[in-house]
Amino acid sequence: MMFFGWLIFLVLIVFLIKPEYIRNFFANRESAEKASGAEKILKERYAKGEIDEEEYLKMLKTLRGGD
Repeated sequence: MMFFGWLIFLVLIVFLIKPEYIRNFFANRESAEKASGAEKILKERYAKGEIDEEEYLKMLKTLRGGD
């Protein structure tokens, strides 16, 4: 039982030091749900042969927020 108390305490300390972790946690969940539909379509296009691997990887990187 003490272990969980310390674990919660440490998590709170991390969130106090880096509050953007909280924002990123919730933002990533929402964006992942939205992107999953687009990624599914992209994966289907790649599987059908409509796009090649290079184009697939480039578009996937764009969808996931990479430049």
